[in-house]
Amino acid sequence: MTLNESKDFVRWIGKWFLVAYALNLILSATPLMRDSTDNKEWGSARSGMSIHRDKLTGCQYLGVSGGGITPRLLHGKHMGCENA
Repeated sequence: MTLNESKDFVRWIGKWFLVAYALNLILSATPLMRDSTDNKEWGSARSGMSIHRDKLTGCQYLGVSGGGITPRLLHGKHMGCENA
């Protein structure tokens, strides 16, 4: 591979990276792919939380990327505990 071919390949990869980055920015501003912990408004920030369900009890918990979970509560009651 010559130097010019290498440069062209790097530019091609760079263009696809920019397209993917732009697409990610556009999709993150839409209410698509959000869960019930996120605001459904256009351009609003994501909560950063994820919903976990205990397979034994069915109870729901909120988790964050840094670790740790907390029970998901609605009006002081644990949500989703069908089997408990």
